[in-house]
Amino acid sequence: TPRVDESRGGFVAFRVPNASRVVAALRREGVFADARDDILRLGPAPYLTNEELDRGASLVSAVVSRG
Repeated sequence: TPRVDESRGGFVAFRVPNASRVVAALRREGVFADARDDILRLGPAPYLTNEELDRGASLVSAVVSRG
């Protein structure tokens, strides 16, 4: 993540194997993300609650860990 605020975007993106599969698994759980090649992209919206963000982060971790 860039340290300079002006260089940051609205997405959290990271490389994961089979990113499209991860997106499909997350959508089945109600978490919306997208993939570009091996990049998983998450766009945490400002209207989400902390609980929703925590749940989404936990699901991302679980799905990616399963491989």
